[in-house]
Amino acid sequence: MSSHKTSYEKWRASILELGLNHRSTCALFSKQQQLQQVPLQQQHNDKCGCGRLKTSHSYAGLPRPQLNDNWNYATYSELIEDTKNFGILYNPYESCLTKFIRCDFKASAEKLYSLVHKDCNQEPRLIISIYGGAKYFKMNERLEKEFMRGIIEAATTAGNV
Repeated sequence: MSSHKTSYEKWRASILELGLNHRSTCALFSKQQQLQQVPLQQQHNDKCGCGRLKTSHSYAGLPRPQLNDNWNYATYSELIEDTKNFGILYNPYESCLTKFIRCDFKASAEKLYSLVHKDCNQEPRLIISIYGGAKYFKMNERLEKEFMRGIIEAATTAGNV
């Protein structure tokens, strides 16, 4: 087994052990509803009560009925298992691996610290936390690659100054 695969499997096992493989998502609209024919113009403007476009929802279960016009987290979101919320980025310039996790906002800092500490077998030199916020923000491919390259560079050079 390659060292990259072994490293990924250890990372995955640690995340599963700590229960960090779940995230909250809006449960008002599902992927199945996105497959229905909706006019293109309506797709760009059709917003959910959570603030996201209906077409960008990732919930796979049966959608919940919206009881009133007021969307709230407790009523309309559901914790789902997410296998794409973690992974390993390869930095070809430094020939090293950089691990990442995208976790639910309710994940405890203690669990995240424990994950990093267990993986590194030492005190972490850097923990990066990135929050979204711009509604419907989409980066073009060049900007997204540059953003990821910057994160990788920050992560691989941490503590080397």
